[in-house]
Amino acid sequence: MPEEQRTDPSAVGELMDGWRKLAAWQREGHPGWRRWNTLVDKLNRIAENAITDPARVTALRQVAAEDPDPSVRLYARQWVTPYVPRPDSAVDLARWMNHPLVDIASMDLRPRVALALVPDDGPDDSPDADLTESSLTWLRGTPVAAADLAWPRRADDIALAHLVQAEIGNQPLLRDRYPRFPDAGVLQFFHDLETSGHDLEDGKAGAWQIRLLDEPAATLLRRPDDLGDDAFGERWPAEATPTWTFPSSSDLDIDGAAADRLDIANERVRETLHTGWGISEKRGPIPTYPLILGHGAEPARDIADLLREVRPPRSAEDHHVLLLSVPGEGPFDGWLGDSGNLEFWIRDSDLRRNAVDEAWALLR
Repeated sequence: MPEEQRTDPSAVGELMDGWRKLAAWQREGHPGWRRWNTLVDKLNRIAENAITDPARVTALRQVAAEDPDPSVRLYARQWVTPYVPRPDSAVDLARWMNHPLVDIASMDLRPRVALALVPDDGPDDSPDADLTESSLTWLRGTPVAAADLAWPRRADDIALAHLVQAEIGNQPLLRDRYPRFPDAGVLQFFHDLETSGHDLEDGKAGAWQIRLLDEPAATLLRRPDDLGDDAFGERWPAEATPTWTFPSSSDLDIDGAAADRLDIANERVRETLHTGWGISEKRGPIPTYPLILGHGAEPARDIADLLREVRPPRSAEDHHVLLLSVPGEGPFDGWLGDSGNLEFWIRDSDLRRNAVDEAWALLR
């Protein structure tokens, strides 16, 4: 970046000088909270004004991409591509939604908390999982065992593929939104990777199964000999992280410009999960990851009538909840063909009683 831009007395230059001072204080010694907060407040006021000017936004994006100091790049990026706040503060989320470069607060979005199962950089090729020291959340692979439970099979004895295993304990943010969600144990999801779920008869084939293990064993199920490599992959560790979700733009009556802003906002959500909530260097958005609860990537209005047919509500207040969405990309590349996403929907009345086996799977 040219020297004259770094010392420009404009708003961008003043921001860069201030961010460099903050970075120097971080490296060389904290000046005390009074001096620190005074400078931060001043820089925030300048930045709030700067992001309303397209020319200054362009200059800040250049700083975010090219400045030699990673701390300055990060400060700039937090303003021009603002990170989504953690889902424990509705006030902070509202501020983010009102950010001039986000601008989605006017939409009827009704954000929902979900549990993102963020995959590690690659699968774990070790032969056995350490079930005493590590998380019990992973994708694919062999699930943990439980007493008297065998590997699930379809009605015609075809072994089902194991998709997701999620440890669901200690998720207070999720239960604030879904108070009837189980508060302990392990959820496991299996599917034959073929049945679409778009016909009432599909439910009789046993083409999917969901298990809630209150007390999983410290062993793994044995992989069936007839489960081919096209429905099995090495265990892929994942981190269960609460996040915000927004509905598909197709579920909203909004114009194209608003839909584009919503798409960008959803990309920011993925990017935030990939950068430690905006405190580490950007690595790029995670393409896709499974979600427990929340909004799915596909429009819900397209399947509302189908869900009422295959899982009729038990009362006027009953409704359908997206229990899990699984993308056919990333760890599941090639598993779902060109169908995109596999979704497991459950009635709220069934979720209340932990009857997860009542969920209905849709290949979309």
